[in-house]
Amino acid sequence: MDASRAISSVVNIAGFDFSGPFLMSKHLHSMRGIYVILDVLPDESWTVIDVGIADDVRTAVEKNDKRPRWQEHARGSLAAAALYSYRQAVWDSELLIHGKVRSRYRPPCGP
Repeated sequence: MDASRAISSVVNIAGFDFSGPFLMSKHLHSMRGIYVILDVLPDESWTVIDVGIADDVRTAVEKNDKRPRWQEHARGSLAAAALYSYRQAVWDSELLIHGKVRSRYRPPCGP
């Protein structure tokens, strides 16, 4: 698998279409949104490792202090998916989506 590409272009997580998952953070945008860290196995099945909200998704993934915990829980390749916020007044929606992902998948790298 080419590590520079997305595994797929869109992944449905908790009923929401996220961009990715991407094996390299350079494919993430530096804009506000929700990111999900996935453990992707060779058969392209995945498990949610963590979920977060950030003003800059790319930086949040690249410089996250939970990265060592992500690596502890990964059995395959770490990848990130993102759902970007294109409007200013979306905080309530972001919290709702973040909560749904966390509730449904119960990622091991908690809040």
